Amino acid sequence: MSILYIIGNGFDLAQGLKTKYEHFYSYYLKQESPNESVNLLKGEIKGNVGDWSNMELALGKFTEKVSSESLFTEMYFNLSEELAAYLKKQTEQQQFVLNHKVLSDFFAPYHYLEPIDQRTYQKYITKESKRIAIDIITLNYTDSIEKLTGYSKESHMMFNDVVYWINRICHRHGRLGDTVLLGVNDPDQIANESFKQNKVINDLLVKPTSIASMRSDNDLLCKAMINDAQIIILMGVSLGETDACLWDDVVKTLDRVNPPLIVYFHHSSESIPITRKQLLGRKEEEVRRYLYERLKVPENHQSDKEILIGYNKNIFVVEKKASAPKP
Repeated sequence: MSILYIIGNGFDLAQGLKTKYEHFYSYYLKQESPNESVNLLKGEIKGNVGDWSNMELALGKFTEKVSSESLFTEMYFNLSEELAAYLKKQTEQQQFVLNHKVLSDFFAPYHYLEPIDQRTYQKYITKESKRIAIDIITLNYTDSIEKLTGYSKESHMMFNDVVYWINRICHRHGRLGDTVLLGVNDPDQIANESFKQNKVINDLLVKPTSIASMRSDNDLLCKAMINDAQIIILMGVSLGETDACLWDDVVKTLDRVNPPLIVYFHHSSESIPITRKQLLGRKEEEVRRYLYERLKVPENHQSDKEILIGYNKNIFVVEKKASAPKP
């Protein structure tokens, strides 16, 4: 049996890393600009930080203000390489090591679901499922998952009489120490009309094309992971338009003869006190409608038997140890 996680920036944020785009901008704007084209980009970000909350979509729109392929190429690589440098500094500040809570959360996420949803989840873990492989598609560039899980294909763990192991981890957008990808889902998200048919720009900015231009099999690997999964768990993902092809592949699995269970862990700043759990159903329904809209889930699959919601759960959150008081 295979369980697939699709992990976004929420995972790194849960570890205390400052990995939001807004965190990066304060760093990026202070770095020396190698040329005027980079100054142009920084001026745009500084003047419209709110519009750049989704950097990849904003980059696609910004192409309208770029006059040439060479200027955009200079800006693109400066932005991606500075982002990698910033994230490297962030990860170096955290001494990530194997954490058994994080590892057990990968193996038993149902503990974070409400009792009625736990029953639904357990129906997918049959008595014959004595060996369960965990696959992970991460949209992050960092290696926090590998370090916190002590990732090794040879490493197995017995959990509730079931053998679990992390089988495959795919960094769909690249990883630190290698090329990192920034971009949009398709040419329609590029505002500059002359760039939409430009092969060089597409190789840089359109994610599926960019992955192919690198001779990477990441897209094929992601599709295989999605097709193999009996349970698909989304955590820390914004379900953004720039990864629409990935969400399309997930939704297509619902038409299989034996469709997977989908679990969406959603974090919100609006928490529900433990004494007011009657409000939970309403909040879950709001999240469910958001998920249906973002993933374009067909009406015949809009069911709480096929898709479960975890609202503001502490999955993958590691409590920081309080430092001892000074004598």
